[in-house]
Amino acid sequence: MNSESYLRAVARVLEDMPRDDIDRLVEELEKAWRRDATVFLLGNGGSAAAAAHLACDLGKGTASPGHRRLRVISLVDNVPLISAWANDTSYERVFVEQLAGLVRPGDLVIAISGSGNSPNVLRAVEHAAAMGAVTAGLTGFQGGRLAGMVDLAVIVPDDCMERIEDAHLVIGHAAAVALRERVRRAPVFRPAVFLDRDGVINALGPGDGYVTRWEQFQFLPGALEALAELARHDLPVVIVTNQSIIGRGLASYEEVRTIHRLMEERIRDAGGRVAAVYVCPHRPEDGCGCRKPRPGLFFLARDDLGLDLARSVVIGDHQSDMEAAARIGATGILVKTGHGVTWAREGAGDVVVVENLPAAVQRILTHNTNAYVNDDAHEEGGCDAEGLSFH
Repeated sequence: MNSESYLRAVARVLEDMPRDDIDRLVEELEKAWRRDATVFLLGNGGSAAAAAHLACDLGKGTASPGHRRLRVISLVDNVPLISAWANDTSYERVFVEQLAGLVRPGDLVIAISGSGNSPNVLRAVEHAAAMGAVTAGLTGFQGGRLAGMVDLAVIVPDDCMERIEDAHLVIGHAAAVALRERVRRAPVFRPAVFLDRDGVINALGPGDGYVTRWEQFQFLPGALEALAELARHDLPVVIVTNQSIIGRGLASYEEVRTIHRLMEERIRDAGGRVAAVYVCPHRPEDGCGCRKPRPGLFFLARDDLGLDLARSVVIGDHQSDMEAAARIGATGILVKTGHGVTWAREGAGDVVVVENLPAAVQRILTHNTNAYVNDDAHEEGGCDAEGLSFH
């Protein structure tokens, strides 16, 4: 076969490609992006090169200003780790052992194998499925064992390994370009400033620290001015607060709503604004998913308001606030008001520690915390990419 006949054969393969399955692959990639899941790619030989190539295209080529980026990891690039697992266990486990420390339920694992029968690829898919990940396979020939194991198989209808690998690259490019357009058209995900309430915005209540009625609510010095400053910079403020006073029977839902309604009125009068207030009413022993440090309320705010948690900041006065920040991938800032003095003295770990809410806001605005302020950095890439300003 000469080069001309090979190219004609590749053209025939591309013409016969399973369009519907490729569209389904794009759908799964978009779902992974929307749920902030991680996409893992793996393969051997030419398929390893395709996995690394697709990881590059998905990681950089789909980035769009104001949108969360897709989490992508290629499992073929860490040669020391691959050789260590191959030497100490077997080559069949080089991908399984990497996934064992990384994959989570809801992640997407894309396995690339021309034959569909590579043992290390099949082992990885088995493990990923057992961990609750979504699995997809790019293969050829008749699909091999891989096609029957994955949730979605894209089979190149050919029996020539070179043409199959050519087609896998085209599939990767088609999927990345399609995903980029979907990301660009999606509503913009914005970063937010998440605030704890008691000890950050207002002083702790008398005695046990609970604020059970509006008459006990006192704004901390400079808090209203700091919130107004965030509003001037168009940074959305979301209050996430544990209020076990409801679960303990110390205050009703309506009483807490009244406190928040009057609090928001005062904030608006001072020039600030609150995008939303999220309350956990449960006691610590209730084991709910919304009480900080658990991230339930942050995820709810993300979905309700279209927020990018990874570019957000959590300001709090308690270890639970900082743990919640770590769980959602945000930057944590501990203030030394409320309970913050105790936590700062006992050691706050790697989080930023400042005196109070005004100091935290000043740090956000002057230190470009978590890329809040547009740095006018520009990137180029993609078929029709323009200069993009990432912020």
